[in-house]
Amino acid sequence: MASENSVYNSPGEMEIGGGKVTNFNGNALGATTLAMATVYSSNTVFAQVGVELGADKLVNGADKFGFDQQLDFDLPVAESIMGIPSEMSEWETAWAAVGQPVGNEERIGPFTTVLEMGLVACAIANDGTIMKPYLVEGVYNANGQRSFTASPTAYLRAVDSSVAERVGKVLESVVAYGTGVYAQVNGAVVAGKTGTAETGKPNDDSWFIGYAGPEGDPQVVVAIVLEEAVDSEWSDNAALKAHDVLETALQIKGVL
Repeated sequence: MASENSVYNSPGEMEIGGGKVTNFNGNALGATTLAMATVYSSNTVFAQVGVELGADKLVNGADKFGFDQQLDFDLPVAESIMGIPSEMSEWETAWAAVGQPVGNEERIGPFTTVLEMGLVACAIANDGTIMKPYLVEGVYNANGQRSFTASPTAYLRAVDSSVAERVGKVLESVVAYGTGVYAQVNGAVVAGKTGTAETGKPNDDSWFIGYAGPEGDPQVVVAIVLEEAVDSEWSDNAALKAHDVLETALQIKGVL
C-alpha cells in the first residue's frame, strides 16, 4: 500500500494500459516520493498509484467522500460521480486517479462539483469527518429576532483522523513551496491542492481546494474552479483567487 514516503518514477509521459498519461507541460520529477508528487502535481505518479489500488478501491475511496450519491443540500446540486469499476480499463483507472475522466462508457468519472470538492477539503481539515453543508447560518424575522439557526451535523466519515492528519501535512507543503504557493496567507497555515481539468475547450479549467487557520486549527475551507483559466504557461490562477477568499474569511472570523 502506498504511503507519503513511497517512491515512484515520475516521467513527463508514460504508457499505462496501452494509453499515454502525461504531466502538465511534460514536467518530470524523476524518482520521487508520493508526497513530493503531490506537492508538484505529478499525474504519472498518481496514475501508478491508482493502478496499484485498482478500480474497486479507487471508486470506493471516492464514495466515502460523497461521490456517487445525491447530496442532501438546500439547493439542487449535481451528483459527483466516479466510473463503474467493472467497466474501467487500466488506462481509465490511471486517469481516474489523476482526476481526469477518459473512455467511452456510459458512466465515466470522475465528474465533480465545486461543493463536493469543498467537502473533500472539509474531511481533511476536520479529522476525517465531513459536516453536512447548509446554505445559511441563521434567519432573522421582521422583528430582528433569530428564527432559525443551522445546527452543525456530521454527514460522512471519509477517513481516519490519522490519515487526515498525514494528508494535511502534505497539503501544507503544496502551499508552502509547491503548486499552491499563491494561496499562502500571512499569519495563517494554509493547506490545499491545485488541479487542472481538461474540458475540450481552448483552455483548461483551474482548480484549488484547501483550508486555512491557526496551526492545528483550520477555520475555513475553500473550493474554487475558474473555467478556461489555464494556458500553456500558467496553471495557478485558482490558488491565487483562493488566497483572497481565505484571507477575507479569516479576517471576518477574527483570526487575522
